[in-house]
Amino acid sequence: MRTAIGGLRPWKFWSSLRPDQTSRPKRLVAYWVMAMVIVLLLLVVGCAAIFAGDTARYNSYLAPRRTYYVSPGLGAGPPVPSRVSYLNWRSFRRTLNREGGPFWGCWAGCLAWPWLTAAILMIFRVSMRRAKVNAEHVLRCVLYSGDAFIWPALLLTAALWTGVGLTGLGIIDRATGSCLLPVGFGVAILCLLPAVKLWAAYQRYLRFRHALWTIIASQVILVLGVLAVISNISYYLFSRRI
Repeated sequence: MRTAIGGLRPWKFWSSLRPDQTSRPKRLVAYWVMAMVIVLLLLVVGCAAIFAGDTARYNSYLAPRRTYYVSPGLGAGPPVPSRVSYLNWRSFRRTLNREGGPFWGCWAGCLAWPWLTAAILMIFRVSMRRAKVNAEHVLRCVLYSGDAFIWPALLLTAALWTGVGLTGLGIIDRATGSCLLPVGFGVAILCLLPAVKLWAAYQRYLRFRHALWTIIASQVILVLGVLAVISNISYYLFSRRI
């Protein structure tokens, strides 16, 4: 965790490392796996916040209506609706299936980013030879930069649970889109942090010429490639339906 926190000051962090230091790829991958597990747990806790908010609203909606179903002397009436427990795994699993798509998509993006970025950066092999950079150096840069996805996931989870708390206190009726807009903007900004860390790594650690433009080019290629794949898959699925 100290490495992840130290990465919040990327230029200072990468200035403390040197390319001639021994690199252990297995340890780098293990650190990246641990960071991705933390991101996954944060996203699951964020989805739990959605479940808790929906459950709280349902139970508060149900409370004043229970008396209608249990009026004495009217014989057998409609079944009394039950309150949803916050520890109900089946209900939470339904929330995961219904609301979890964006969360799993974000996690898949976090998993794929360092490897796709490393593959794209290998395009600049001529410049890498001039700077005496090998694949292990690139791997260290992208895996250490990939841990920055912890922070947007943490912000999103904190915002969702804050919305649940404000709803429970009656300060807001629900977490409206206008309330989540600044949070979404902050999450989007923090999602740029891995690229910023990678820029600092190429500038201070690898001493790469034109480090900023190299990283910008790699991310543009990455975005265009992902969009091309998504559009081709969408076109294929749409054409099959026709």
